[in-house]
Amino acid sequence: MNSLERALVEKAGRENGWENVIDSREEGVVLASARHRGRASIVAVGATAGWSLELPVGRLTREIDRTLPGLTQSAGRFNAVDLDTLLALLRRAAELSQSLPDQAAQTFREGAGFQPNRLDTLRSRTSAAYRGLYVLLQREGAMDFFWKARMVDLDRDERKIDIHHIFPRKWCEDMEHRAEGIQFDCEQDRNLLQGESDDWR
Repeated sequence: MNSLERALVEKAGRENGWENVIDSREEGVVLASARHRGRASIVAVGATAGWSLELPVGRLTREIDRTLPGLTQSAGRFNAVDLDTLLALLRRAAELSQSLPDQAAQTFREGAGFQPNRLDTLRSRTSAAYRGLYVLLQREGAMDFFWKARMVDLDRDERKIDIHHIFPRKWCEDMEHRAEGIQFDCEQDRNLLQGESDDWR
């Protein structure tokens, strides 16, 4: 890319959610932002064939492929034949980088070293493992049975989402319903519920 092309790409980035230029050379431009953790690499494709935009492979690239079909070149690489397409790709990638942050889920998976048998012992609502589990549930599209809606959407609608027991305590304490060895005051008997859903039970 010549200096004019690089200036055009840098301006496109600034105006579409990528205000930081990490690197700008003939080989290409690398953009980032203080508002999200994403990073975009843009290289020219031939003299007049447009640009190739490369993003980290994951949820972000799958969602771009779904919402802007026909632009995928290969895993994490998108083809922008003109400036309008490049602007649309940069804008969508910035939006998704802000709305699909992977940090909480990634920290939970890698740093916490979660083990399924911990479900029996999780009790503290303030523990990182406890909160991380619910971040993952929401990110994977957990639904409220009563409202038939995603928890993330109910949370945005300010519908008091909280962690509640699935089975009422009285029912669990009743020996007729209690199987031997089952603990009712553990993570396996809790889930995200909206307040009205919990009252309905």
